[in-house]
This record gives sequence, structure tokens and C-alpha cells, in this order.
Amino acid sequence: MNTKNYYETLGIKKNASAEEIKKAYRKLARKYHPDLNAGNKESERKFKEVNEAYNTLNDPQKRSEYDKDKHSPFGYDNGKSNFYGKKQPGDYSGFNDIFSNIFTSVDKNKKKNAQPYRNGADIKSTLTITLEESYFGVTKPLKISKERLCGDCGGTGTEKVVTCSDCKGTGKVVVAKNLFSITKTCARCGGLGKRVIEQCKACHGQGTVFDMESMKVRVPKGVDTGSKIKLAGKGEPGSGGGRHGDIIIEMSVTTHKFFTRKDDDLYIDVPITFAEALQGGKIEIPTISGFSKMTLPKGTQSGKVFKLKGKGMPSPTTNNSGDLYAEVRIVIPDNFTSINDREIKKIENFYDANPRKEFFE
Repeated sequence: MNTKNYYETLGIKKNASAEEIKKAYRKLARKYHPDLNAGNKESERKFKEVNEAYNTLNDPQKRSEYDKDKHSPFGYDNGKSNFYGKKQPGDYSGFNDIFSNIFTSVDKNKKKNAQPYRNGADIKSTLTITLEESYFGVTKPLKISKERLCGDCGGTGTEKVVTCSDCKGTGKVVVAKNLFSITKTCARCGGLGKRVIEQCKACHGQGTVFDMESMKVRVPKGVDTGSKIKLAGKGEPGSGGGRHGDIIIEMSVTTHKFFTRKDDDLYIDVPITFAEALQGGKIEIPTISGFSKMTLPKGTQSGKVFKLKGKGMPSPTTNNSGDLYAEVRIVIPDNFTSINDREIKKIENFYDANPRKEFFE
């Protein structure tokens, strides 16, 4: 009896839907696929376990038997899948999932149905840029692990497929019972009318292989962390006329040394001297696009915030830009302790009263 828990293997719940099963399988198949883990025996073992679990849970009949008896009656022995091992006479269930991507049941008129319609899956990735790159817009290189049809087998997953000898390709057999004849689904091929003799060695029977695709991504101005860029039709291939999936890129903007971003506005702390705060005047401060002049009134208090309109980030959805908010901070120089008492008295004379006197009133 097979004691493996196929649900745990795929990381899903026992009541998972067919779509959840397929999604979990594709994620793990991508992770452990031999094409992306050359020479890694552990990944190869995991890849086989994932296929074993998927081949059982993706088939409603197999799944029902597995849930009922806690083992698969379709050719698994002590946890070893016949999908990769030696097949028992007349047992071809291990390839049913491959067949589903190649053939459908053939009716008694020998007319083949079309390959099942399925849209390709989306591919998700992340891309990191600087705040300056977000401000000006940038084109960045990106590498994606992408699934494509196997070139060796044309996406069939097989090297050799023959017509079933029992049903002669119809998928049905006629069984005589007493005085009647009953038409039943062919047990040898499962109603497919075809039998796989050899699976494709290049794609390990999957019909697809993974490789790295290099591309350039145009990042528009103003994107922020969490923004998403969609490359339509660049994802996984579909089947049966289904469209390709998309590539969904989530943006991450690195923390800046000087600026803090909130929506399309930028914030910066600007240090000023005591003399600048007293006398006022024009000072030069950095903006994300260069330097700008800012006017300080005489007697500027530490903590006062000045707004530089339109000096923030461009909006990715409109033609507007945010603002830059500059908060000034009066900085006492390190050598200020070297002044004498007479100079300190002159500074004190600038004040009419104790600025903390309200604490004692």
C-alpha cells in the first residue's frame, strides 16, 4: 500500500479544486524540473513525486479511489510511480495526464475531438529600481524562467505513440454478455484509442521544457513599490487554441538616501545654519531631478516646512507631478563650544525672553 500523502506532496488541502491542484503542480514542477536543476538528484526525486501525486489527484477516478482506500490502484507500488518505472501489462494509466494534452476520446465514428482548450498560466516576477529610475523612467533587463513547448516531441510528451490494438483506435470495445452486446470504454487505453510506448526523454513526458528567457522591460515614469507591469501574451503557452498567459512584474523601489516618498509627494530634511535661520536668504537644496533655490525668511524656525510645487514624483496615470516638502533643521556646528562667554552673551541678546517660560506659567 502506498503510504504517501499526495495532498501534502502538492501542498494543498484535501478538498482542493481541480484548478488548485493544477496550479500547485505547475509551481512545483517549475521548481524541481530537471531542466532547471541539472544533476540535482534530490530535485529529480521531488519532480517524480510531484508528478506521481498530480497524475493521481488530477484524475477524478484515481483521486476517488485514492481518497477511499488511501492508495492508488493505478500502478503505484511502495510509493514508486510506474510513470517512471516499468509498466505492468495492460496498465497505461501513468500517461493519462500526457494523453489529456494530446488526445481526447474517439467516438465510434473515429472522429477525434480537438485538444482541450486551456489558457496559458501567468508568470509572476519582481523588478527592483532606484527612485531616480522611477522618476525618469528606465528600460531594465529581466530574465524569466519560462515554460515552452518541447522541440523534440512538439509538445506531445511522447516519442512513440501507437493505435490501441484492443479497440483499433476507437476507444470503445464491444463485450458480449448473454444475448446482448455492450459497448464499453476500452480498458487498455482508457478510451483514448492510443497507447504511449515511450515518453519523450527531453521533457520527461511533460510536453514542455523550462529555460531562461532574457528580455527588456520598459518601466514608465512614476511607478512605486507594489506597482505592476503586465506584458500581455508573454506568459506560458496555452493549449487547444487557448491564449498565452501574461508576465506580471511587481515593482520594488529602493529606499533613497535623502528623500521619503508618500504617493507622488517627496519629503526631505534640510539642515541650515543658525545664521541662515536668523538672516534668511536663498539656499540651494536637492530635488530628485537636480538642485533648486529655496528662500528662507528671516527668523526661520527649526521644523518649518516649505513646499516646492511640482518637484515631487510624476504620476504614472496623469501628466501631473507631486510636490517636494522640505523641512528645515537648525544645526549647531561641532565647534560651537569654542566660542567665549562674550560671544554667547551677544547671541542671548537676540532673544527678548526665555522661549520656555510658558512651561512655568
